[in-house]
Amino acid sequence: MRRAISCQVLLVGLLFAAVGQPASAGDRKEWVKLTDCHYVEGKDNDGDSFRVRSGDKEFTARLYYVDAPETNLRQGDRTRDQSLHFGITLDETMNAGEKAKKRVQELLQKPFLIWTRWATAGGRGRESRYYVIVEIDGKSLGEILVNEGWRG
Repeated sequence: MRRAISCQVLLVGLLFAAVGQPASAGDRKEWVKLTDCHYVEGKDNDGDSFRVRSGDKEFTARLYYVDAPETNLRQGDRTRDQSLHFGITLDETMNAGEKAKKRVQELLQKPFLIWTRWATAGGRGRESRYYVIVEIDGKSLGEILVNEGWRG
């Protein structure tokens, strides 16, 4: 019971964490709608960042306002912070991260829509990531994850 509640609390808490500062009015870019987007397998894919292909463009998408648990200890401090914050073990944290990753992959098996301003999301990777809002059948991917409560 504790684990189920912990995973739900972890998802809800992390999902609503803001992931960046809004752009100032001077550098505000227009929203761009990308249709017929496809999930692309990638070694760094997780519950909040993943490879996407739209037409001839392929890039790493980073969900706005979603912060899924880490799936490994490559960012050990981050994983430990998540574990401590929610009072669960490192293994439970990474297990929740794996569940989020798998669920996102399942949800993105059919074509989806992306809204982006091509704002770069920081990170430790060599390649830029871009903040996005993903829509599946008119619903936000982030909203779907929260509504499901990560029961699995």
